[in-house]
Amino acid sequence: MIVSIATVVARPHPIASTMQAWLFPLGALKAAGALGLLAGIGVPLIGVAAAVGLVLFFVGAIITHIRAHYYSFTAPAAFILLAVGSLVPRLASW
Repeated sequence: MIVSIATVVARPHPIASTMQAWLFPLGALKAAGALGLLAGIGVPLIGVAAAVGLVLFFVGAIITHIRAHYYSFTAPAAFILLAVGSLVPRLASW
């Protein structure tokens, strides 16, 4: 079951045409961002850096969708909102 879910998630987008060689590095960046957000609970600066990195990552995803003339970027936009939602309260508390 987990393998089949991973296969679906790791599949390149057919329209945005993500190259197969980029899938692991992009996945590693997302995983690092998620781990950074968790680490940011204890070390705020790491959380801020991770949130900024995730925002930039998903801005790049939207740019890639637009360049491929695939204008349905609801998922990256939702993830940007989540990343900004974790960034703004942390910055406001400083």
